[in-house]
Amino acid sequence: MSTLVTRAGKGSPLTHNEVDTNFNNLNSDKSEKANNLSDLTSAPTARTNLGLVIGTDVQAYDADLATIAGLTPTNNYAIIGNGTSWTSSALPASGVTSVTGTAPVVSSGGSTPAISMAAATTSVNGYLTSTDWTTFNNKGSGTVTSASVVSANGFAGTVATATTTPAITISTSITGVLKGNATAISAATSGTDYSAGTSALGTGILKSTTTTGALTIAVAADFPTLNQNTTGTASNVTGTVAIANGGTGQTTANAAYNALSPMTTTGDIEYRNGSSVATRLPIGTAGQVLTVAAGIPSWATPSSGGSGSAKAWVRFNGTASTITDSYNVSSLTKNTTGDYTITFTTALANANYNTVLGCRNDVNSTTDSTAINIKYGTSPTTTTLSITLARFGLGNVDSDIVNATIFGT
Repeated sequence: MSTLVTRAGKGSPLTHNEVDTNFNNLNSDKSEKANNLSDLTSAPTARTNLGLVIGTDVQAYDADLATIAGLTPTNNYAIIGNGTSWTSSALPASGVTSVTGTAPVVSSGGSTPAISMAAATTSVNGYLTSTDWTTFNNKGSGTVTSASVVSANGFAGTVATATTTPAITISTSITGVLKGNATAISAATSGTDYSAGTSALGTGILKSTTTTGALTIAVAADFPTLNQNTTGTASNVTGTVAIANGGTGQTTANAAYNALSPMTTTGDIEYRNGSSVATRLPIGTAGQVLTVAAGIPSWATPSSGGSGSAKAWVRFNGTASTITDSYNVSSLTKNTTGDYTITFTTALANANYNTVLGCRNDVNSTTDSTAINIKYGTSPTTTTLSITLARFGLGNVDSDIVNATIFGT
């Protein structure tokens, strides 16, 4: 007789696989049909014979239940999900474990803390005691029993109704013109602290006496004699007059001009601007020309001309592949015999320029002419021009004198 899988108590149903195993074991033991276990070769038929339905009479197999069933029961542990499976974890301790305080609040700590706050003092923050409150609340009130004015530093005064609502009148004990010294006031002295009035003086230029400050009308003898002649010349003027006084601060003509001139560097040019002020035009760079822009002089790079001027030209030795002379040409490349590429220093405005080409017959011919052309299959560009030299019956040839001139916009 085979052993059947069982559970010891409630709440632990057989799994699907365990039920199938039990039925297969029963079938192997040749159980009688009277026990409703016939046809044991088919587990579903056996379950039907017993009247068992998975999910109704028995628990169907579930991976989560299998995982939970495999957990070990532990005191104060709980079953929790981690997002993909189930596990057990200790429950957190209950209650407050520690309490702290922020000054002036103080805590004794621990799970049953004592919370307190000290009374405020002159150096410690805390709560206001009733005694301190009474003192504080009584501040700002009171009565004036009497008011008076002390005569000092040139001031005096009187007080009306001194014991109730004082009315104070301030006066001075000084007679005459007052002067102060940041502490007190006193009487000013005529001729020392001020000059007496001029109402009694006649019309004229006032003169002050140094020691007394007394004012009188100046006379001719009080003014120095001007050192000048009456002919309008400056023959009697000596010394150097500073620029601030209308002179140049110099003693020679060149030095005087340089002192007043705005120019500072060799090659500078002086001109008059729109505000009628002498202005410096710094020296230009090599190759620039002097021109006028917006009504004032300036340096500019000369134009290469209009459409009638050559934009580039070159004379070179094709045999040696060397440039003899050129304008706006940076390099010459000899691709092969009689095949050359000319590169421009400054790109042309477009590639629709006109070319004038010429060369001397190659050294092997004194009768047949050498033809020079724009290279077939290679179009001119704004930066390069390719040309070829050829003689009838010989193909490409070199020449010791090759000329190319480019006209365009």
